[in-house]
Amino acid sequence: MLYPYIRNIVSILIIVGLIFVSFPSQNVASAAKFQSVEYESRLDDFLRTQMETYKIPGLAVAIVRNGEVEYLNGYGVANPDGDPVTPDTPFLLASVSKSFTALAIMQLIEDGKINLNDPVQKYLPWFDVKGEGESEITVAHLIYQTSGFSEYDGSQMNMRPNNPEELETAIRDLDETSLLFQPGEGWEYSNINYSLLGFLI
Repeated sequence: MLYPYIRNIVSILIIVGLIFVSFPSQNVASAAKFQSVEYESRLDDFLRTQMETYKIPGLAVAIVRNGEVEYLNGYGVANPDGDPVTPDTPFLLASVSKSFTALAIMQLIEDGKINLNDPVQKYLPWFDVKGEGESEITVAHLIYQTSGFSEYDGSQMNMRPNNPEELETAIRDLDETSLLFQPGEGWEYSNINYSLLGFLI
């Protein structure tokens, strides 16, 4: 199931936020030396407490200031075999990646390269879905999860191999996929929306 991963990812984001909150701006000068024994000890205690509280088996932490990495460490275990987490341990970002995708889309909009109200076919002329209303799916419908694609179909898309060529194939195969509702007339969380946005980017 994806939900435990999402819970852990959210917990990690909260932890990272709390790390910065715990060092107010007036203490920036004294907190800047992340490699100090006192700081590392405080940070270590804080992270281990959060891991215990939120049942997080492992996490990696990177603190970057002004483009420079000032702290990098891994905590806990990476898998059931007990391998330790290191700064190089890969983590499943899952739906956190949707935030980055939406940000990239908004940057393209700010640059005038796409428009929220444009139909998907403007950028992918071959795009099609089964049934009526497919021409009405816009970039905005994808971002807001109001396109009509189902959560189930989005989960099925995630089961396909993870490579750029397969993404295009999966999107072309949507011509056999039916919408749950006409675009803009409902809301349904579906990974298809953000897969389409990623391909569009």
